Amino acid sequence: MPYADPDKDKEYHIKYREANREKAKEYATTYHHSDKGRNYRYLYAYNITLEEYNRMLEEQNNVCKICLQPEQMLHKGKAKRLCVDHDHNTGKVRGLLCQRCNTTLGRYEDNPELMKNLISYLEENFGHPPVL
Repeated sequence: MPYADPDKDKEYHIKYREANREKAKEYATTYHHSDKGRNYRYLYAYNITLEEYNRMLEEQNNVCKICLQPEQMLHKGKAKRLCVDHDHNTGKVRGLLCQRCNTTLGRYEDNPELMKNLISYLEENFGHPPVL
């Protein structure tokens, strides 16, 4: 990282990519989206290998651990990869989630009480017309 300050570093990388579009595009296609690049990112972010990710994916039958559906989000016409869900305090990997479930879990800050309140709210109001 050229700068210790994350904001300056981000600014640097944005300017670099703008000034070197072809080089950045080549990097993205040849390394970033390659198995080698994915393996590095999984190791760095979650302390798992690409092989471990693929094993989890197989164990989950290629579906989200919460909704039991394959990823619905597309990127350039292809389904995105399932997200690695992990405990932000311990770093422990819990499973693979679709974008929707991963985002929902994040918005509820992994808080079981908030999730229970959400479930209670839905159960209490299921099938009832909205109160205006």
